[in-house]
Order: sequence, then structure tokens, then C-alpha cells
Amino acid sequence: MDTPIRALILDDDPMAQQILRTHLEAEIPGVAVTCRPYPDPRGDFDLYFLDNQFDGLDCAASLAKEIRKTTNEKLVIAFSGTLNSKVLKNLIKAGCDGVCDKTEPNDLPEALRIARNFAESLAQQPDSPPGPSGVIGAIRAISDLLREWNTRLDTQATNLNDAK
Repeated sequence: MDTPIRALILDDDPMAQQILRTHLEAEIPGVAVTCRPYPDPRGDFDLYFLDNQFDGLDCAASLAKEIRKTTNEKLVIAFSGTLNSKVLKNLIKAGCDGVCDKTEPNDLPEALRIARNFAESLAQQPDSPPGPSGVIGAIRAISDLLREWNTRLDTQATNLNDAK
């Protein structure tokens, strides 16, 4: 692929933007990263990292829906510290491919691995959109990540119920 992988980070926290940008640039050689502190996903990007809350409002699901109106061939990951089971279900319904909890140290490396795999699949197909064979590994990784999230949320809910 002659053009670089294009990533968009939507996050109103400049520190979170910079951390994710630095990690993406280290993980995906030649990635072109755009950061916006407001919830506007417009533009031609391959990877989207969406914070959930802007000005106290949950926005990631509506942003994912907006992205999915134009394409299903892009990678959309919610990157937020305000994730719970209701938000997660909304993100999945909206077409989000994965989630990364900013408060969980192990989530960022996994999200970056998914992004790297997706970028590699794009690079292997220079003049065409990614086909099923190039994306299967990323889909499996995303499915594993979502299963882990559901298990974590179920465990948290059980622990809260047991504590009552």
C-alpha cells in the first residue's frame, strides 16, 4: 500500500490523545495520525479510536454509527474510561469493532495489536479494500476481546450483586 494507514483519534483529553498517538506510531510504521478534541469522525481514515464521553455525553455509539453509514471496511475501536455493560452493548450494536478501557493496563496493548493486524492486512492488499482473508485474524482478535469484556462485565455485575 503506497498511502500510509490513516488513523483518527477523537478524544477531548490531550494527554490521552498523545499517549495513543505515540503508541500507534510505534506500533504501525508510517501511520498518519489525526487527533481531534471534538466528536467529528468525518474524513477518510482506516482506523478510528473514539472516546466515549464528550462534555459528559456518551457519543461513541453515535460516532460509530456515523462511520458505519459510509463503510464497514474500517476499524473502529472505542478508547474510553467510561465503559460499562450498557455502553458496551450500544457500541457493539453501533458497529464498533472493539473497546479499550483507558483504566485497564492490558487493554491498550491488545487494541494496538488489533490495529496493527488490521493495518498489516491493508498493506498486503495494495490496490483493493481488505477482503475476508486479510481481516480474519483481526476479527478473531476482536471477538476474543469482546468475549473477555463481556466476561469481565458479568463478573463485576455478579460481584456487585453478591456484595448487596
